Amino acid sequence: MNRLTILLAVLCVAVAFQWAMGAEEMTPEVKRATLSLKIQQQNIQKLLAEEKANLALFKAARITPGHSSHSGAGYTFDSQEMKELQILDAEQRIAGYEAKLAEIAKKLSELESSGNASGKSATKARPDEFVVEEFEFVWTVAKSGDVKLRVEKTRDTSLLVLTGKMERLSMTIATAEAVAAVLAKADAYYETLRGEEEKRESLEAGDCRVIFSNHPKYGFAVSVAEKGGLGLVSVSMTRQDAITMAVYLAKARRLVEFINRKVAL
Repeated sequence: MNRLTILLAVLCVAVAFQWAMGAEEMTPEVKRATLSLKIQQQNIQKLLAEEKANLALFKAARITPGHSSHSGAGYTFDSQEMKELQILDAEQRIAGYEAKLAEIAKKLSELESSGNASGKSATKARPDEFVVEEFEFVWTVAKSGDVKLRVEKTRDTSLLVLTGKMERLSMTIATAEAVAAVLAKADAYYETLRGEEEKRESLEAGDCRVIFSNHPKYGFAVSVAEKGGLGLVSVSMTRQDAITMAVYLAKARRLVEFINRKVAL
């Protein structure tokens, strides 16, 4: 194995390694185009090296003593003329290979720039891709009767939302945990308020208030309303609904952290 072959082999390995290091940031189309150009580049570099070696031989032969003639196309060439023609042809081929390599190098540079831009830009997509600028993700965590607990996530917020048939009450993690602590006492307040008389208890829980009530006709009920409001935004539920919601509202922080990990755009 001569030095030229070894040099070409080392060059191919280096080029392949360098390409592999940057390939992770490239799109599939850019990868394919880059690989094709790299193969062309390596083949032309090999031909260029061989042609330069031939040129060196031709130039060495030019100064070698001796004389002979060759005929062709009605014209007689002496050996010196043949050598000069060989040198001229070799130099032209070398110039062509070098021009082609320069062209390939320019294309590779352009591909690298476009590949990096598509890999790093959050707002520029390929024609077959979409960019998520805004989104609303809703996760229904628990359901009991007509009552649901949901986590609603957008790019900027993650809220816990308690809903009824038509009502919707959003709350922060701190308020959700406070509401959970009060709702967990539903059984105790059921025993306290049961009887023939209409009774009610209202307890504050963060930015909300929880109302336990007992009515001779309608029985025991629980509602969660905005604190300081007129009660227009409130979610009504049964005792069983309250106990179920308390379990999940108590995990409010973990629920939000979970969805923030799973939905990260």
